[in-house]
Amino acid sequence: MHVPAILVASVAAALSASMLTPRTSPSALAPTRADLVVGATGQTTTLNRQTHWPAHSRVALTGSLRIAAGGALDISAGTLIEAAPGVTIVVERGGRLNVTGTQNEPVVLTCQSEASTPGCWGGLVILGNAPINHGALTSPAGGRGGTGGCREATLDGGLYGGCTADDSSGVLRYTRVQYATHGLRVLGVGSRTVLRDVQVHRSQGHGLEVIGGTAQLQYVALTTNAQYGLIYSGGWTGQAQYVVVQQDATGYAGGIFGRNAVGSGGNADATPRSAPTLANVTVITPPSAAGNPYLAASPASLRFDRGAAGRLHNMLLIEPAIALDVDGAATCSQIVAGLLTIQGLGITAPVQLTDPDADAAECATQGERFVMSTAITVTGTDARVQLKEAIDVVLPDLRAVSGSVIALATGVAPPTVGLLQAVTYLGAIAPVSTAGEGIPWYSGWTLGEALAPPPLVTLDGVVSAPGRGGIAGVGVHIEPVGLNATTDALGRFVVAGVPAGPVEVSFVSGVPPDCQTPAVVRAVASGTSTHLADAVLTCAPPAPILVARSLVSGSFHTCGLTNAGVAYCWGVNSSGQLGDGSTVQRTAPVLVSGGNSFVSLTAGPLHTCALTSAGAAFCWGSNSFSEIGDGTTTVRTVPTQVNGNLIFATLAAGESHTCGLTTTSLAFCWGRNFEGQIGDGTSTQSRPSPTPVLGGQTFTALTAGQLHTCGLTSSGAAFCWGWNVFGQLGDAS
Repeated sequence: MHVPAILVASVAAALSASMLTPRTSPSALAPTRADLVVGATGQTTTLNRQTHWPAHSRVALTGSLRIAAGGALDISAGTLIEAAPGVTIVVERGGRLNVTGTQNEPVVLTCQSEASTPGCWGGLVILGNAPINHGALTSPAGGRGGTGGCREATLDGGLYGGCTADDSSGVLRYTRVQYATHGLRVLGVGSRTVLRDVQVHRSQGHGLEVIGGTAQLQYVALTTNAQYGLIYSGGWTGQAQYVVVQQDATGYAGGIFGRNAVGSGGNADATPRSAPTLANVTVITPPSAAGNPYLAASPASLRFDRGAAGRLHNMLLIEPAIALDVDGAATCSQIVAGLLTIQGLGITAPVQLTDPDADAAECATQGERFVMSTAITVTGTDARVQLKEAIDVVLPDLRAVSGSVIALATGVAPPTVGLLQAVTYLGAIAPVSTAGEGIPWYSGWTLGEALAPPPLVTLDGVVSAPGRGGIAGVGVHIEPVGLNATTDALGRFVVAGVPAGPVEVSFVSGVPPDCQTPAVVRAVASGTSTHLADAVLTCAPPAPILVARSLVSGSFHTCGLTNAGVAYCWGVNSSGQLGDGSTVQRTAPVLVSGGNSFVSLTAGPLHTCALTSAGAAFCWGSNSFSEIGDGTTTVRTVPTQVNGNLIFATLAAGESHTCGLTTTSLAFCWGRNFEGQIGDGTSTQSRPSPTPVLGGQTFTALTAGQLHTCGLTSSGAAFCWGWNVFGQLGDAS
């Protein structure tokens, strides 16, 4: 699926190259579009002179293509090159490839198959005359005036490397390389090669591989490649600025991988050492999905090994599984020497900042932790709102949101050498400006990802009615997937296996005859589970409730007991303090769930407790400080029994603590204890279960204030404990 880049069709001029054979295919192509076949299956075509593919051409590359020394291929804007399986394009040392796409009309190198898949063609290789740190000292003289006798090596029969740091292999502007086996490989390429506005998308291997040379890159998008987005080695000493590496959780080996040695057996201290300057880079490496073949290797956003150096400026790592992994004594030595550095670093929602494996002894205190010590790390609920849309591989928007931590952060300007610009924002994309939204540099010419099937989520909700609580037996129907469920005894329903996206819930059966069927509930299912807007039925008014035993009130809710000991509550229900299994506000009494019969009630501001005739204590509502007494801090929307199997005679609720008096006149408290209101002689944050009040007193009555508690003995003596800033304990202090 080719989105969202635009290829503009137009009439193409005749081609000058004699080896390019016109091909007609009226059923597949518009008649106004040039259509060319280059080469033959299983054969390699060599260009050794100037050749031009004009704008808007559609080129079928049926055999591999080599641009030899002295040859040049010029490709104009809007051209689509479709390569056969296994076909590669190689720019040999001394050859030139000049691709001049535009933002609205990029040049696209892809495969011939309509159903594009990673590895459906070979890829693009550029070989240059610039210095490398491996191979034999046999490079020839020439190559933009090089002296000869420098190191050179081979790749697939092509030589690369030499003595000419400012060598040029041509121009890549607004070029997209997609679905290749090896993506884009840049070997021994010199600093005068223009590599700007380049995307490498969905390669079967690495996205961009740079080996040696002095190549300079700017505005590079490396998206959903199967191994590393960017990997460098072999003595690369160039620069790259404004680089996006966005990996797909279903399969990737890491974000950026730097090495000095080429291959596992190379010299980790060979010179020139791989030491590029990378500036303003955004790396998105989410935690791997279970099917990622590299899951066991714990992919990292940034990985350095085999003697790699480099100066990194203004890096932004988005939700990394591991932010940084440095391996090997030769690499650690570069940190100690100040040759592998990160200046200006932002990280959002990391699973781990560093790899847990043991660093080499040379790192000592200057290992991964030292490199990460100045990072700005954003965690928690704010982490996902730093960028407008970071993880979406279809249409990501990688701009930092105005006013966010990342947008306000100031990095460290890189040195203005080569093409580097002295900017200080974090990441590859300028933040959203309050003066204007701006357009990201990758817009218009890069390719998003084909839409994957939406993930399956779980939906849940509650069907209830005022005065009745949850309604059991109501049949619900979910569209557009056609799934069904029935509400349980508390009026709840749960539907699993719903594709993420818009859904509609209708109520098709089981609605009581004196109630109106509720309207369709609409929601957007997302994440792993979605709580739908609860459905509140409109029913005939309930019969008046006779309250004989008691009424109690919290801050914004009220509860009462009927003659039969049945509890009803009404009012605000944000913390589940009404006990009806929901958090929906009720303007009329609703039945407290659970079917218990109570003899007394007590209410704090956001929680409620009740006592059965057997002396069992139940609480529900807010539980931030364990005021429910069930050993947790989980909000309880239905009555939950207090731990300890104590037999209580009375209960008293404070703001965030609760106390009870047993039938043996002993006082126990639980919940918040910052102010000592539990009475256990401490100010421990909270007590999750009933805790004895110290002092050896027995009481006949208890009462609880906001942050203090008092008890009355059988002789009429009053004792108080807890907060006393206003003298509420009555001890003259």
